[in-house]
Amino acid sequence: MFGTVLQRSGLVPRVVGCLALLAVPVYSQPPATSAPRAPVPTQIVNGKKVFVANAGQDSYAIHRIVIFGGSPDRVYNEFYAALKEWGKYELVTAPADADLVFEIGVTLSDNGWRAPEIGRLHLAIRDPRTNVVLWTFLRHVPVALHQGNRDKNLGLALSDVVSRLKDLVTQSGTAAQ
Repeated sequence: MFGTVLQRSGLVPRVVGCLALLAVPVYSQPPATSAPRAPVPTQIVNGKKVFVANAGQDSYAIHRIVIFGGSPDRVYNEFYAALKEWGKYELVTAPADADLVFEIGVTLSDNGWRAPEIGRLHLAIRDPRTNVVLWTFLRHVPVALHQGNRDKNLGLALSDVVSRLKDLVTQSGTAAQ
């Protein structure tokens, strides 16, 4: 019955035409490929000595609510320990002795505890001679109601940044060889 209605109304050629258009590929261009990998600054690949700078953290307590456990230097201390364990760089105590400066810090979000994040962990890699930022890693720290979960989220963010740093140095080092 439906086919008869379409035939009488003259819609059959229009419907067939529309279906034919749907069968034609929308784009005749080949799928886009990703751009070639841009070079990583040579200081990051070839650097041997690193000074770790504590970029600081916003207050760990807001309205008497403790945001993250541990000291305000927690991220700095944990990042320093992760670099020491990795062993890739010699950690120095003065920027003048370093090939690179790794500046680590946490900034709390100003979104009033609304999802999706409570703060941002950031790592800036700087050239100590020019103070130019060579590379930056940014990781959002998700909101959590309980302090233990917020601490876990901060730890995961720090682990992710350290992992991404290792990947950057490892992939760039093998590409340079």
